[in-house]
Amino acid sequence: MGRMAVANAKTAPSKPRCRKVGARCRFEGCTGRPWFAQPGSRVPRACKAHKEEGEVNVYAPACEADACTTRPHYGADGGRARFCCKHKLDGMVDVLNKRCAKKGCRRQPSWARERGGRALFCKEHKEDGMVDTKHKTCLHPGCTRFPSKSGAVATTKSQPSEDNTETTAGGAAATAAAHPGPARYCAAHAPAGATNVTASRCRHPGGCSVQPYFGREGGGQQPKFCALHRKPGMTDVRNPRCTAVGCTAQPRCGREGDPRPSFCLRHAEPDMVNFRSAGYRDRGKATTPKRRKLAISSSAPSR
Repeated sequence: MGRMAVANAKTAPSKPRCRKVGARCRFEGCTGRPWFAQPGSRVPRACKAHKEEGEVNVYAPACEADACTTRPHYGADGGRARFCCKHKLDGMVDVLNKRCAKKGCRRQPSWARERGGRALFCKEHKEDGMVDTKHKTCLHPGCTRFPSKSGAVATTKSQPSEDNTETTAGGAAATAAAHPGPARYCAAHAPAGATNVTASRCRHPGGCSVQPYFGREGGGQQPKFCALHRKPGMTDVRNPRCTAVGCTAQPRCGREGDPRPSFCLRHAEPDMVNFRSAGYRDRGKATTPKRRKLAISSSAPSR
């Protein structure tokens, strides 16, 4: 009886073993911890850098929507996260990220009382003297502005091909390709030779550092090329246009008291003035010195 039990124990199938502590990614030479596996599997095989297409994080829960593998952040206030931002239901809020310390505010905090401290308030509810701890600031001592310029001129440029100049979404990709390197200084403290790495650049394949103003109608009003490298059919989609129907010229004229011009020189009405003329811009400057001179002469003692 004892021998039969021993034999049955040897032939019985073994239970699945738990994952070894300190397991490594299946990619040869990688020492990263595995987190990803095929859907349905509980044993991770690869790290984030070497995961294959379709593999999901087996440790983090997935959105409850069908066929969605995104990590959920939204749920009922005070409950657990159930859905991602795309599939969240009405009334759901972000229950994972921290909130502003102001009662009733659901924004994420980024302002603290000191540099390196814990973020407590959002930008709207920040207190006097607080600093932004979430976004990087200018490297100049004492400057709290956001950086826009790199510390040195880019020496290498990755030229975009003719095929992707039209399909690249936004100007960020073109900017990063033409000016590699993070922003370190603001415009006031940028060293000589620094370039603006936050502003978009013309997408000319040969490389152009001019900011784009021209794009195609109906393309999301996204400028892609400068005036020199614009393609046929492109118009200025950054600057305002004349109010007249079908006119693409920039407005220069308007009525007295208007905050900005609304018509071009061709479609301006007779009672309108040219806001950009030298006489209109300098008319206030010419009268001020005269009034000061008359005031001085009237107050001078008579001899």
